[in-house]
Amino acid sequence: MCMFMPDKNPLIERAITAVGRQADLARLMGCAQQTVSKLLLAEIQVSAPLAVAIHRATTGAVSAAELRPDLFPPGYEPPPLATAPCEAAE
Repeated sequence: MCMFMPDKNPLIERAITAVGRQADLARLMGCAQQTVSKLLLAEIQVSAPLAVAIHRATTGAVSAAELRPDLFPPGYEPPPLATAPCEAAE
């Protein structure tokens, strides 16, 4: 029996390693673990918002510019997130 093992996206592998597990990366990105799995197996493309979320989740260990050099120039830093609503009320 021949089993095909899809190539894994090395940048997503690096992002997962930087934070621990797929579930940890998903939590930090604000998405489902299945999304991270699909990114890892290249079943879905890294969109601009996902590239920024990975950049933030890994504190730049995997940059948006590495993930999407067609959209983000080298050295790109995402703008800070807006204050959370509960923090703004205090």
